[in-house]
Amino acid sequence: MRNVLNENVLVLNRLWQAINVCTVERAFMLLYMGHAEVVMEDSGDFQTFDFHEWREFSQGHHGEERGSHRLVQDPHPTRDPAAVF
Repeated sequence: MRNVLNENVLVLNRLWQAINVCTVERAFMLLYMGHAEVVMEDSGDFQTFDFHEWREFSQGHHGEERGSHRLVQDPHPTRDPAAVF
């Protein structure tokens, strides 16, 4: 049985450029601490969510697949992206 928390997540900077890859576990920690946001793609449209918005959004879907949820973006545009790690 594989551990989903060890899967990889793409990390984006404020320009939506890929800057790193981290584990799902690390991405959840960054999301919870307010250092990252979830980026969801659905039919070509993108939405971003902080931890509380993502929790609320996720509760309404009961495990069903919808869009791509595997991106994490640094929401702090003035901070050096390397400071996230």
